[in-house]
Amino acid sequence: MQALRIRQYGAVDSHQIETTEPDVPASGEVLIRNHAAGLNFPDALMLMGKYQKRPEPPFTPGRDCAGEIYAVGQHVEEFKIGDRVVAQVFTGAFAEVVLAPVSRVFSLPDEVSYEDAAGAVTVFNTAYTTCVQRADVKPTETVLITGAAGGVGLACIQLCKQLGANVIAAVSSEDKASLCKKNGAEISSFTKALTLTNSKSSFAARYGPLITVMGPTSSSILSVATFSPRDCVHLPSEEGLSSSVLAQVPLVRSVAIISCTTA
Repeated sequence: MQALRIRQYGAVDSHQIETTEPDVPASGEVLIRNHAAGLNFPDALMLMGKYQKRPEPPFTPGRDCAGEIYAVGQHVEEFKIGDRVVAQVFTGAFAEVVLAPVSRVFSLPDEVSYEDAAGAVTVFNTAYTTCVQRADVKPTETVLITGAAGGVGLACIQLCKQLGANVIAAVSSEDKASLCKKNGAEISSFTKALTLTNSKSSFAARYGPLITVMGPTSSSILSVATFSPRDCVHLPSEEGLSSSVLAQVPLVRSVAIISCTTA
């Protein structure tokens, strides 16, 4: 089979596709003939060796995949060969055949494409953790989402709308504003943290208290966080923030800082 292999961490375009032998599924595992793989920011960090967890090379990266069951190990009763599935693994999804434990494999309805399924796993898992489990968004509440035009941001918009909330998307261009609006948000475009801070005040005057869900985050953007334990900060940052910044923000603003991962 063909697979992307990391032999040494480096630039995203420094890795090669190689021919390897597929794994043999052990008890409780399946092999998936891969039709589509998700590609998200954590995948890029993994290729560069900047993700929080760094497997020892060589290995095949990739987290999300969708396809059909190709082989099953012993004691697997949930799936049979040919079943349509979507899966999330820690590594191995950037390959033609993917090994996965059955606990990370889910049935895929016929009406959902492989591409949509593979592209949705990480972003909607992160959005659900942020908006439901952490921010506890309720119907009629208003949510301000920064970095809203990325995969997680768009998933947050869609999820919050399904929850019955009003959504304001903070983005940096008109093109991104249009994209967010198509996904259900009421749009305003911001370019500076100071402008965002002032605009948040005006939105609060219009809509009442806001819940802020922050995307790719810097110390300046944290200035919009208010005294609310339901202001959530998601931190998918390549550079990260200094420990002093992370320590000071919750202390002075009573804001929850969370870094959501799904594996």
